[in-house]
Amino acid sequence: MKKCLFGGFTKKYEISKTLRFELKPVRETKILMEENKVIEKDKLILDNYHEVKKYFDKYHQFFIEESLKLSNINFNDFFNDYKRYKNNKKENIIHAKKDFVKIKNIYRKKICMLFDKKAKELSKLYKQNLNIDIEEDKSFLKKKKIFLILKDHFRNEEKEDIFSLFNGFTTYFSGYYLNRDNFYKDNGISSAIATRIIDENLIKFLDNIELYHSYKNILNLSKEELDCFEISNYNKALLQKDINIYNFKIGEINKKINLYNQGIDNSLGGKKPKIRFFKKLYTQILGKDQAEENKYIEIKTNKEVFGVLKDLDVYNVSNIKNIEIILDLLFNQEINNENNNLDIKNIFIAKRFLNTISGK
Repeated sequence: MKKCLFGGFTKKYEISKTLRFELKPVRETKILMEENKVIEKDKLILDNYHEVKKYFDKYHQFFIEESLKLSNINFNDFFNDYKRYKNNKKENIIHAKKDFVKIKNIYRKKICMLFDKKAKELSKLYKQNLNIDIEEDKSFLKKKKIFLILKDHFRNEEKEDIFSLFNGFTTYFSGYYLNRDNFYKDNGISSAIATRIIDENLIKFLDNIELYHSYKNILNLSKEELDCFEISNYNKALLQKDINIYNFKIGEINKKINLYNQGIDNSLGGKKPKIRFFKKLYTQILGKDQAEENKYIEIKTNKEVFGVLKDLDVYNVSNIKNIEIILDLLFNQEINNENNNLDIKNIFIAKRFLNTISGK
C-alpha cells in the first residue's frame, strides 16, 4: 500500500466544528404557520417582554414595601451582641465572629418571615376579591397566576393586554424569576433584601448610635435629628422613602460637624480631636425609581453595538463641554466678579484630592 505524502501531518489533533442548521417550514407547515401568524405572535411576545418586566419590578417594589411595613422587630439583642463582638479581645475574636454570624442569620430570617406573612395576607385578599388561589408564601411571585394578579394590580394603566400575551409563555421569565428570587433569600447573599437590612444598613445605623454617644455633649441636635440615634427607630428606616429621610437628617448633621471641625481653634497648643462624620444608609434593594434601576443597556445584535457607542460618544462630548464651561465660570470669571452668585467659602476640596488636582 502506497503511503500518503502528508500522512505524518494528518490526524494528529482533535478538531471541533460547529454545524449550523436552519429549520425552514415547507408545504402544509408553512401554510399553517402563516395562517396562524406564529412568527408575528412570537415577535409580539418578545417585544412586550421588556415592558412586562418593568411592571413585574413595580409589583416587587409594592410587595417589598408592604412586607417591610409589617416590621416591629426588636433589635436590642442584636445591638448588644454587636457591641460584644466589637469589644471582644483578640484572643476570642474567632469565637466572637461565629456567634455574631449566628445572630445575623437569626435576624435575616426574621426579615424574610415578613415576606411570607404579607404573602399570606395577599393570598386571602386575592381569593376573596379576585377568586384567585395562590400560594400562601412568597413563591406566588413566580407562579403562572402572577399574570392574573399583575393584570388586576395595574388595571388603571390599561395594560391588561400585554399580560394576557404570556398565558402559556411563562418560561420567558425563568431567568428573571431566578434573579428576583434572590431578593428574598436569608443566606446572606449580597443581592438579598435581608442582607441589605441586617448585614449592611443595621451595622451603619448602630455605628452611628455609638458615634453619637461619643460626641453628644458637643453636638446641638434637634429632636428630629436625635431620632436617628434610637435603636427602636430602625424599623422606620427599612423602606426607601424612610431611608431617604434618615439620610437627609444625617446629611444635615454632617454639615454641622463640618462647620464644627472647621472652627476648631488650634492656637492654644492643645489640638481638639475632630468629629467623624456619620454614615448614610444604602439604598434599599429595588428602592430606586425604575428609570434609575434600568440604567443598563441591552444589546441584542452586533449592529446595535455601534449605535450604542455612537450615542455614548455624543453624550460624553456634550457633558465634557458642560464641565469645561462650569470650570471656566468658576475659576476665570465668577471668582473675580463682585456680583457673582457663587459662595467660594462654601466650596471645599478634600485633602486626598489635592495631589490629583495639582497634577492635572
